[in-house]
Amino acid sequence: MSERPLVSLLDAEHRAIDAVVGELDGQLQLLLSGDHRHLPATSAAVEQAVEALQAATAARQLAAFDTAARLGLPGSADLATIVDAWPDPGQQAGLHRRCDAMRTSTLRLGDVLQRNRQLLAQGMAAISDALALLGVPPGYDASGAVDRLPSPPRLLDARA
Repeated sequence: MSERPLVSLLDAEHRAIDAVVGELDGQLQLLLSGDHRHLPATSAAVEQAVEALQAATAARQLAAFDTAARLGLPGSADLATIVDAWPDPGQQAGLHRRCDAMRTSTLRLGDVLQRNRQLLAQGMAAISDALALLGVPPGYDASGAVDRLPSPPRLLDARA
């Protein structure tokens, strides 16, 4: 059994994870700079990278399902189980290295996501504070959930 199809899909998924990390890093730098003019463009680039990652992951999952069946494993077998059951020790070692590299990239992705979320939440909190100083009640909290509905605009003065 050749590991090449699975290796190819693992590599594609790994590249897609790294692309998402790169786009999120760019977005992080933009958020840190305070110059948010290009935020919509970077957000669109992140979205495209995520869509590419989802496609790569789906293709790899399908191949893993087929590979699990050929190895006599249940279709629900995870990638580590498939690699552990690989019949050729040399190929198995290469697959383990790829899985380890993907795991490292996935952890890095989680770190970047967490930092971006924190910055966005801090920015939203700062905006809410600024609006509160102006007497404008915010409609959303820092997580994007409805905080409280703003009061309707008053068209008539209470004295009228």
